[in-house]
Amino acid sequence: MIFLATLFIMSNFFSGDMVSSSSSQIISKILSPALQFWLRSQVEQVKVLRLQIQGRDQQILRGYIPLVHLYTQEAIYQGLHLDQIKILAENIRINIGQILRGKPFQLLESIQVSGQINILESDLKASLASVILFNALSDLVLMLLESSGVSNSGDILTQGDLSWQNIELGDEQFKLQGVWTLHNSQQYPFTLVSSLKLASAHILYLSSVELQGLPAPYQLSLTELPIDLGSDIELSTLLLSQGELKAEGKSLIRN
Repeated sequence: MIFLATLFIMSNFFSGDMVSSSSSQIISKILSPALQFWLRSQVEQVKVLRLQIQGRDQQILRGYIPLVHLYTQEAIYQGLHLDQIKILAENIRINIGQILRGKPFQLLESIQVSGQINILESDLKASLASVILFNALSDLVLMLLESSGVSNSGDILTQGDLSWQNIELGDEQFKLQGVWTLHNSQQYPFTLVSSLKLASAHILYLSSVELQGLPAPYQLSLTELPIDLGSDIELSTLLLSQGELKAEGKSLIRN
């Protein structure tokens, strides 16, 4: 959901396949071209992007956009592959005066977006080397070790390098395979298996957790762990099935 919010920030005025539901000339002739170069430098690739902005010229000139609908398909952002994203955002306030003078786009107020995201297992496999997913998976391993009472869990990162080899999605569970390579070139292939469910709007719940392959000091003593997503994220649905992850919810984008 973090990258969902980030993708929205990048994409909400994308010039390709843009459709305006009103007759605003500012949206079609001024606002989009001003942001095109900046946005293209952010998105590596997107197969389909449809954007509908609702607003009148008078509203836009005040820096107010009432409504934005966004749909993307097969997008890549910072190495992260995303199958489909649908987003709705309302009451957006931007620095229109600065944009018209050639300055970068900025949010003037925090906004809440609601949406759906669909990620295929093949997308995740293609994204394993991305900074976003690599850090998220590494943080997960450290969190599990720390919650098990492993006092030197940080040595995982200081004594060697983690690399992720594979990820598999099943019904309400996932399997991660990685390698911990020490600085002396000794390697420890390891596997993390866990069930994953949505405990509440803000909490993911891992259960039946198994971490195998790491040396004895890094063995887990827990089999379940709640993960707090924070108050900025509110999930209504999280479905993990064979080869696919779907999620629906809201995320706060802070200015």
